[in-house]
Amino acid sequence: KKFLNRIAGLDVARQNLVFSLFMATLDDVVTDAKATGEFEGSVEDIRASSITLKGQPDVIATDASCGAKTELTKLIIDRGISFSDIVQTIIDGDESGGSEKSKDDNRDNMSDEEADKEEEQCESGFYISRRKIAGRRLIMFAQRKVEKEDDIDRDFIDPLNLMIISRPNTGKNPCEMSSQEVRYKYKLLVSSSDLIKHLQLVSVEVLSADADGEEKREKDETQPQDAVSVIRSKWGSTAADLWDEAYDSSNFMDHNDGLAPRISEIGLITGAVLHILPSLEKAVQFMPQNQRSLRVMRVEVSDSGQRIVGI
Repeated sequence: KKFLNRIAGLDVARQNLVFSLFMATLDDVVTDAKATGEFEGSVEDIRASSITLKGQPDVIATDASCGAKTELTKLIIDRGISFSDIVQTIIDGDESGGSEKSKDDNRDNMSDEEADKEEEQCESGFYISRRKIAGRRLIMFAQRKVEKEDDIDRDFIDPLNLMIISRPNTGKNPCEMSSQEVRYKYKLLVSSSDLIKHLQLVSVEVLSADADGEEKREKDETQPQDAVSVIRSKWGSTAADLWDEAYDSSNFMDHNDGLAPRISEIGLITGAVLHILPSLEKAVQFMPQNQRSLRVMRVEVSDSGQRIVGI
């Protein structure tokens, strides 16, 4: 409380910087506590691209005093993100941020100092690793955490020029990567600005063809469903095929072909749990240290929207 009151006296940009540092430190402490099995949090949400039930819940115990049942609910978690979904993310980001100018146009309106700072931050787009990792080059999508705007000083808010990382097999990474690290480990395949400009160009050509009577198409045919095919036709071998290959090759519960698995299975104990809590506490003592703490988890099934809370 005292900390929050103190930073309330700062300007907004400095508040964001200090609070970002606070949250980064807190995340490190929580991660370390989880790794050692000492973390005791409240209800945690399980987030993934797709969450489905595996069969019907199994009754594993019944409370003798009231007849309440304890059930084991098995869930299949898919944390991967398809190429179609990542393209939709790019389109949504462009719509929320307005039309994106070309890099050359932006540089023409910048001072030399601003242009140098702009070069320090990586562009949003698809990247591939410079070196082979586990026998293959890894593709990812990196998005700027903070975009340059006229009314903010990005150096105060994001001095490290952080990038939000998404991969085809593991989805969005909870940890950001600095632009310096991205530039050192990866090289740019195609930027988001180039993708958006190409989509806009194709859209203009389609509308022009409609006006001339050469073709009849819906005005928004390329948004969003055909945007993927438009991008594939232009950058199929450059980015789309690499993303699809990694997405399909990781569709397992174990590591495959140098990729972390997309799919995992978890079990939640739901229903009446208090009467078996002592048994659960004894059971986890035989598990690895980072899995010995009991955690209350909350999940929403993708297809039905059903919410489940369990241990």
